[in-house]
Amino acid sequence: MAFSLADRAYQEIRSMILDLRRLPGQADRRFHRLLIVASGNRRMRELVQVFDGQLQRTRVATIHLRARPYKNTEKHRSLLAAIRARDVESA
Repeated sequence: MAFSLADRAYQEIRSMILDLRRLPGQADRRFHRLLIVASGNRRMRELVQVFDGQLQRTRVATIHLRARPYKNTEKHRSLLAAIRARDVESA
């Protein structure tokens, strides 16, 4: 299901990408939360909220396994661009 990002939501999410190198864990978590809220999908928001603690523990435990911050930043930029363009395949 594709959704459209309002300009305000897009700018806020885009600003999180800029923070990914400086504060990778915090910015990544906020980036994904903003996408979920912007989707307008109440069920997904509730489901993620239920598992948020578990997701955060997994993020902390696997941080050393993830791509370098600059690679992560590029992946997030690509994802946001695909969503903005409503390109479901790329997103």
